[in-house]
Order: sequence, then structure tokens, then C-alpha cells
Amino acid sequence: MEHNVEVALLMDFYGAFLTARQQTVMQMHYEEDMSLGEIADGLGITRQGVHDALRRGETALGECEARLGLVGRYRQVQRLIGQARELTRDGRALSAQECAKLDRRLGEIAELWEGSNGL
Repeated sequence: MEHNVEVALLMDFYGAFLTARQQTVMQMHYEEDMSLGEIADGLGITRQGVHDALRRGETALGECEARLGLVGRYRQVQRLIGQARELTRDGRALSAQECAKLDRRLGEIAELWEGSNGL
């Protein structure tokens, strides 16, 4: 399951770099949860062709991430925003009003990031 989530996230960021066939096969398998046989029947190709398209697609997505690192940065930003939000919620260093304002701003940043990336 974790592998499927990882591939779906990579698809969100880099799916446009795949061939049309790879995009279709990847979406059918990872988003629609179709088996290799179902995809093969639907597209009129062999199961081996589906398997090869999936592996090539996964490899291409991994190479994009290795070069660009956008998913890693996205996760880091989300982690840091989460940590900052936790710090503001306890109210130790800032007044309650300042914490609430900062928490709202961090939420806006997270929404802006997610909205700009279609996530």
C-alpha cells in the first residue's frame, strides 16, 4: 500500500513527463486499482506490455524525483509547517492572539502550496 501512495504522489508531481501510454496505464493501475489483466484487456495489449509500461513509468518518476526532488521538498515543507503549527498551539512563547494569527497564516501557506500543485 505504501508503494502505491508513493507512486501516486510522484504521479501528481511528475506524471506529465510520462508518455501518454504510461500515464494511462499508471492511472488505471494506481488510481483505479485495476489489475494487469484488466488493463491489458481494456487497452488491447498484453499483460507483459502493461507490466513493462508500469515499470518504465515508475523508473521515469523515480528519475524525475532524483533530479528535481520536489516530492522531498514538499514533504519537508509539510513537516515543518506541522511542527510550526504545533509550537503555536501551546501558546508558550506567543500570546494566544499571536498564535492564532500565525496558525492561520501557516494554514494559508499549506493551502497555497497544495493548491498550486494540484494536490
